[in-house]
Amino acid sequence: MQKPRKRLLLVSHTYMVAVNRMKALHLASHFEVRVCTNTIENLCVLGKQVVDREPESHRAAFETRRLKPFPNLNKHTRFILSGLGAEIREFRPDIILIENEPWSWLRWQTRVLSWISGRDILFAEFTWENISRPGIKGWMTQMIYRMMAITGNKVICGSSEAGKICLAAGFPADSVLIAPQLGIEPGDHPLASPGERSEWRTGLGWPPDCLVVGFCGRLVEEKGILDLLAAVQSLREAGDDVRVALLGEGVLRGRLEAIDPKGQWLAVLPSVPHDEIPAFINRLDMFILPSKPRNDPDGGVWEEQFGHVLIEAMACGTLTLGSDSGAIPEVLCDPEVIFKSGNPQAIRKILSRWLSDAPGRMEKATAQRRDCERRFSHRVVAETYASFLDGDAGETK
Repeated sequence: MQKPRKRLLLVSHTYMVAVNRMKALHLASHFEVRVCTNTIENLCVLGKQVVDREPESHRAAFETRRLKPFPNLNKHTRFILSGLGAEIREFRPDIILIENEPWSWLRWQTRVLSWISGRDILFAEFTWENISRPGIKGWMTQMIYRMMAITGNKVICGSSEAGKICLAAGFPADSVLIAPQLGIEPGDHPLASPGERSEWRTGLGWPPDCLVVGFCGRLVEEKGILDLLAAVQSLREAGDDVRVALLGEGVLRGRLEAIDPKGQWLAVLPSVPHDEIPAFINRLDMFILPSKPRNDPDGGVWEEQFGHVLIEAMACGTLTLGSDSGAIPEVLCDPEVIFKSGNPQAIRKILSRWLSDAPGRMEKATAQRRDCERRFSHRVVAETYASFLDGDAGETK
């Protein structure tokens, strides 16, 4: 007789949009799944109103429950979900996976409600944090991580550096998994035809066969965009006719638009819905993520935690380059496409290397696409999660 499937409750604001719930669709092959996420009324991301619908395949495979965040401050770590306790009591999960940082209110709300339910629930969580913070904030964060290790059962970390932080906090090694939060759906990332690539360039007022390097994401200094443009300007001064297309929103937009007001070699494009991003990336010759560490005088620190757009770009069959900041080398896993962060000369060198080798670009991009599907498809990510979550993690706490 077949053993009943365990019930898995996923809790995260990440699942407000259907594309991110693809992981839940594949997890539904292993568990009975319910997703608790936020309502999306009046929610904007990168200046765009979030619109979402539940695909028929999702409705048939798992349940999605939208709960109202309180207070509604659009702060991803400073809210709780109204009605979450009722969902836990009704669904009676065997496993809860909360995907938010350990200092988030939602993490602790979910943990307390799991205790109140009186059920023997395996409590797992996901964290991105991959850098130690200085000063009093760093000390407080360490204390929170230790409490997380005491009160949790398993943790999934978005990078090896995040894993080291959790191990140092007291999680046993067999209770820590290094895996991305989300993957990609290969079928959503088609290759662009030569005609589509030429037409897109012509629409920007550029020659149909010009070489274009692109970036997609937040237009902020820590993403290294200004370093990229300095490198490209240097290449152009040396006679290389390379263009740049930037897609996104952020505080640098006005400054970037002023660099080339007529758009002769630089296009600063507005953000688009997530499902339109592949149509931007697959028209590029190269995608680049030149992120660099941020270390503010007030103690604010950041390094690239994963760079999901990297796997989007690889899945599109576009040569994908990245700096050595944070988890980028871990994602790309290829020294030939990595350069020193915060260094325009290093960017110029790697761009020059690939600009002059069209056959090499195609070969490397094809290899990256295969590697991405092998490592980062939603199906593969879900299978990794299922194997980790469905095993016994010792006694629950």
